[in-house]
Amino acid sequence: MKINYEGFMRERIRKNPVTINPSASFFQAQNLIQEKGVRHLPVVYKNNRLLGIVTESDIRKAGPSDVDILKAKEAGYLLRKLKVSTFMTPKEKLVTITPDALIEEAIQLMYDYKIGCLPVVEGEKLYGIFTETDAMGHFVDILGLKQQGTRLTIAVEDKPGMLSGILQIFKKHNVNVISIVSPSFMVEGKRIVATRIKTEKYQPIVMDLEEEGYPVLSTGKWPSAKKIMKIQYKGFMRERIQKNPVWISPDTSFNEARNLIHEKGVRHLPVVDKNGKLVGIVTDRDIREAAPSDATTFSIQELNYLLAKLKVSAFMTPKEKLITITPDTLIEEAVQLMHDHKIGCLPVLEGGKLYGIFTETDSLHHLVDVFGLKQKGTRLSVALGDKPGTMLGVFEIFEKHNVNVISLVTPSFMVEGKRIAAIRIRTEKYGSIVKDLEKTDYVVLSIGKWPSV
Repeated sequence: MKINYEGFMRERIRKNPVTINPSASFFQAQNLIQEKGVRHLPVVYKNNRLLGIVTESDIRKAGPSDVDILKAKEAGYLLRKLKVSTFMTPKEKLVTITPDALIEEAIQLMYDYKIGCLPVVEGEKLYGIFTETDAMGHFVDILGLKQQGTRLTIAVEDKPGMLSGILQIFKKHNVNVISIVSPSFMVEGKRIVATRIKTEKYQPIVMDLEEEGYPVLSTGKWPSAKKIMKIQYKGFMRERIQKNPVWISPDTSFNEARNLIHEKGVRHLPVVDKNGKLVGIVTDRDIREAAPSDATTFSIQELNYLLAKLKVSAFMTPKEKLITITPDTLIEEAVQLMHDHKIGCLPVLEGGKLYGIFTETDSLHHLVDVFGLKQKGTRLSVALGDKPGTMLGVFEIFEKHNVNVISLVTPSFMVEGKRIAAIRIRTEKYGSIVKDLEKTDYVVLSIGKWPSV
């Protein structure tokens, strides 16, 4: 380290999260999750030592089933005696990270292990948590979705040096680059590059790109990018969407919806009428809030009868209150909508009918793809000056070594007046490249073969 750079994780971590004691009761955990609007409760003991975690799923599994023959009062008594320590996921079974972990490692761990939260520990103490929502916040930041400018989608040949040509055009127009990412899939033999630049006067840049043989597929001031399809490219959303999700009808009962969420391991159930039209959505939180409180005097049989009569239409979030997208929405727009409105799922509609859903987990999948986390290569963290043309020098060194760039992203914050670029290149022989970067006064902060950086 030649400048004081602690890595992305400390910037993004959720410090001082809501926690719970191992001796707390089932109802205390359930009420805390509902009151605070969280899905994960780290279980800590003296000196903030992490013992485990309680999730909404743990709460559902620990609660009484709808066939329980106990009276509600008896069930309430038992659940008040049921301690968090008996149904939490213990630390030994958790995947954890440290505050100095790279944020991409955290994202890949959540994606690979299909988990929505990583406890962050320093020694044995809880330092914070990192969730799917935090990952989306990072996505919004590094892609520059909050920065004014222009988004260009460009088709390029999959060979070294092609991105240098684009950067030369940006330098010619005295324009800074915010981010350059490329999904792993190819379209008609072309790599699709999504880049954001710090200007809203993009027309002359587009003309130069076209003249130099770079087809521009979409262009415009973010986020209203106008599509100009010159090859058969349908956009990222159709590639990532969950088609044919689990759904229910408005007449589905509370018990059926609750059991379906539990059995299928999903958090969102679109509600669809007989014509395939979306009329609302039911989430695991809707189920929890519609459930009777522990103070009820009904027996379990009486509750089951009433809940069997309670229809989804009575407690779902109606379509009028939902934020929806279309299959041709840019994936970055979907991520920004979820992040800005603090929601975990977007129904995808085509002509009013349900086409699919896009969730926080899907956004993780996209992050893994555009970062190139599944591709072998090298990750470099490089400190750059914040002026047009700085990135071009880096790319020219990569071209000199006949190396392709997988992705380049920069968070919005500066470190000692420098932009920090996280770059992935398609080679594991990085020694001579690093020497050339250092000779040219680029500060290399971290380096290694991915993922063991």
